[in-house]
Amino acid sequence: MPALKHNLKRNKPVLGKKLKPAVVHWNKVADPAKSLSTTAGPLVSTMVALVKDDGVVLLGYQLRSPEAHQLFWGKCVRGFL
Repeated sequence: MPALKHNLKRNKPVLGKKLKPAVVHWNKVADPAKSLSTTAGPLVSTMVALVKDDGVVLLGYQLRSPEAHQLFWGKCVRGFL
């Protein structure tokens, strides 16, 4: 949580909102390069359900697979737009 709180503090002037960090425990932790095809949909659906219409999601992750990256962000676009 310290890194998340630091990130929120740095982004607060840009976002102009009251920011609230939260730890979300996922039922399944997966290697994105191997199983993101089955976990990206539920992950994005969960984020959509937890965020208000005017909310902001700040993500931090490590790119491990270009294919998984495209899949995840494609689902984000469809889920949030």
